[in-house]
Amino acid sequence: MKNQNNDNKKFDEILSETNKCKSPEEVKKKLEEYGFAFYDDGDDIEDQEELIAKPETQRQQRIVDYFESNIQPSEVILCDFLAEKYSDDCNMPLIRKYFKSGNINLKHLIMFGLDNNPKDMGLFSDFLFFSEFSFNLIDIINICTRSCIAIDNDDDFKEACYNFYCYSFDHNYDAYMALLENDHISNTKKEIVRNLRDNPDDIFQFNFEDDDFDIISYSKH
Repeated sequence: MKNQNNDNKKFDEILSETNKCKSPEEVKKKLEEYGFAFYDDGDDIEDQEELIAKPETQRQQRIVDYFESNIQPSEVILCDFLAEKYSDDCNMPLIRKYFKSGNINLKHLIMFGLDNNPKDMGLFSDFLFFSEFSFNLIDIINICTRSCIAIDNDDDFKEACYNFYCYSFDHNYDAYMALLENDHISNTKKEIVRNLRDNPDDIFQFNFEDDDFDIISYSKH
């Protein structure tokens, strides 16, 4: 009981001292005086990497020039972007920071690529990743619906369909119902949608490619 009282007094003392602080930096310093330690998590490390990231090759410079310009997306820029993305030495922090900032030219480039090939799961994943930082429900509905119609691989369709549902559900849009009511979705695909709707735990049995998640996060794992 004595130890508990001492702990309570120490807590009250720390609380009283930190309440006097005028900034988060002062709070951190005061807590360190009491023996607390602070460690950077993965997000902090990524933020630091992105802050100092600069183009290191001509291709990366062309990509950045596009991101920071007013020009329209093109097949040439898209090829540069995809080549960088799938290269063994991709400058992930450089590309990632344009996702996190919601760069409009990056969005236009991804949508340009999906306009030409709505079945491209890499670009589809890029679109979802971009949407985590710059969300637009209309874009989600349009892009995901079009990809779900175009995709002809069952596993890819399951992944696209499930992501469509997850990204729109919190915004009062039932993607499963919308797909079931869409005349351009085949009966075979609708059976997959029904199975996803009625057996949500089955999603964890899908063997999604590990590389897909690297593409989405642009992080080193």
